[in-house]
Amino acid sequence: MTQPLEVSTHQLRADLATFLDSSETLAITRHGQIIGYYIPARDPQKLREELRQFEASAERLRGLLEDVNTTEDELVEEFKVARALGRRG
Repeated sequence: MTQPLEVSTHQLRADLATFLDSSETLAITRHGQIIGYYIPARDPQKLREELRQFEASAERLRGLLEDVNTTEDELVEEFKVARALGRRG
C-alpha cells in the first residue's frame, strides 16, 4: 500500500472537488500534524467485477488441485520447501 498524500486543511478546502474526484487516500494535516484521513469509497460496480474474477480464479484453482489430487495445505507446504531451497516456480 502506498503512503497517503498529505494535504493541509487549507489545501483540502481550496481543492475539495478535485480531491473528492480522486481515488487517492489523503492524510489531512493541520499545522503539520495529521488530524485525519480521507479514504475514498471504491466503485461498487468495479468491486463486484473484481470479486467475480477472484471467485472464478479460486474455482479454477480448486479444479487444478482436484486434477492433481492434492490439497491447498499440501500445495502451501510444497511452496515453503521450494522457497527454502531457493526455487521460484
